[in-house]
Amino acid sequence: MQSILSQNAVIQWRKQNNGEILLKSSGDWTLDTLKDTANTLDEISRTNRNVHIRGEVADVGRVDSAGMMLFIRSYNVLKANNCAIEIIGAKSTEKGTDLFKFLDFLALQK
Repeated sequence: MQSILSQNAVIQWRKQNNGEILLKSSGDWTLDTLKDTANTLDEISRTNRNVHIRGEVADVGRVDSAGMMLFIRSYNVLKANNCAIEIIGAKSTEKGTDLFKFLDFLALQK
């Protein structure tokens, strides 16, 4: 059941004039909010190859293990499609755990 305080996970994307794809993520990336976002990310991952992708995550709220696994799965598919990925706007949670540092780490891997 979705919490009253949860905001659905949302991902918006557009192709820039220079060919780069901008992915803007927002909302809570938790098990109860991911269904539509997972479908969108699957489509993006299936249809893009050999492009630079800039992922903006500054407006992402809570992230649980399901949300992180969706990020990781999409990242891995895009890397396999020879996409260069840059994560911007990562922030630490109030508990001091930086869930997005892992994504930054992945983005530095060749």
